Amino acid sequence: MRRVAIVLSVAGLLTACTSTSTPAEPSPSTVQQGLPTASGSVSATATTPQPPDAPRIVWSEVAFEGSVSDVIADRSRFVAVGIGTNGATAWTSQDGLTWQELDVPERSFGEIEDGVELTGAMGTLVRLRDTLYSFGGLSFNDAVSGAGWRWTDGEAWQVIDSQSSFFSGTVTAAAANDEALVAATLSFAMGLFGSYTTWRWTPATSWTQTSLVSSEHENIVVEAIAWSQSTFVAAGTYAAAVDGVERWDWPRALAMWTSPDGLDWRRVQLPTGMSRLCAVASTQGGFAAFGASGDRLAAWTSIDGGTWAQGEVDAAEGLEIGNMDLNTCRVVDFGDGLVAFARGAGGTLVWTSADGTAWKYRERLPITTTAVAALNGQVLVAGRASASADPETAPLMLLGSVGP
Repeated sequence: MRRVAIVLSVAGLLTACTSTSTPAEPSPSTVQQGLPTASGSVSATATTPQPPDAPRIVWSEVAFEGSVSDVIADRSRFVAVGIGTNGATAWTSQDGLTWQELDVPERSFGEIEDGVELTGAMGTLVRLRDTLYSFGGLSFNDAVSGAGWRWTDGEAWQVIDSQSSFFSGTVTAAAANDEALVAATLSFAMGLFGSYTTWRWTPATSWTQTSLVSSEHENIVVEAIAWSQSTFVAAGTYAAAVDGVERWDWPRALAMWTSPDGLDWRRVQLPTGMSRLCAVASTQGGFAAFGASGDRLAAWTSIDGGTWAQGEVDAAEGLEIGNMDLNTCRVVDFGDGLVAFARGAGGTLVWTSADGTAWKYRERLPITTTAVAALNGQVLVAGRASASADPETAPLMLLGSVGP
């Protein structure tokens, strides 16, 4: 019997779902600036002066075999998941250089013709208490199914066997505090356009649908969830139904929501000036967001997810602001500062900041980034070589050492 691991690319599925070229009212009570109607390159000459203490990162390539879908700094180690030589695979590393491959049981979705078995791929990583979870799934033809694995401390990886409706979709974002795991899923129960549901799970309960969910009267897209300072923050887009207009043509706008428990969500006003949002992440002091204000790159920081302060970001050539969305950027806190990654022409563009208020453009890495994590002054970037003629066969991992 041959086995085929199908890599589920949520980013690819979202391309048609997350465009916000036709802006709508971005909050129930306040009219914000709409999205730009045309995309433009960021001028390299419009550089804002930056403080001299923005950290530098020195990069080196890591010898690694496998295609990584996600990576996390899990306590004192890096953990990566993806596709190895035998299908779904997990790896661990103490330093980001030397990796140990772990056995992972397959999640089978049955067979197709010629005895080929369809198996799920591991994806989004998140820890709740003593267990690390990975949520991925299968995308085959028009079928999309979710799958999950758990790795409890001191035990081996296990497939999660559940009949919950949570697994009828695939996870697009997840975060956890000390009490609960919160995740957003994309399913196609409402048709080809797809619908998003946000869920909450605790060890004492099953998956519970939260108030942040699409309905017949509104379409909610959730592509980022973060937890910090007693608050969950979710980000994506919002669209209200318009009489006589098909669902996929409802005018959409950027949106952010907050929740103290992951169950009850409140839509909040967007940061002042935000016209593009491509990353939201937790930091030691709260949250950081990366995107654009009009035709300029911008970043924001917040303690509570409701009130945001805007920072300055260096311009960089090769980045089309009109193409920025929550699938194209990453932000990570490495302890003594922050680093942001954005997909641009020919690779991934990198900025660093000491505190999130001023961002220094550093370089362009030759990688199309899929996952990032930071641990002990080391920043790990996984993805595919951007210069490869056949990127499907060119996985790449880079390790950065943070310095002054």
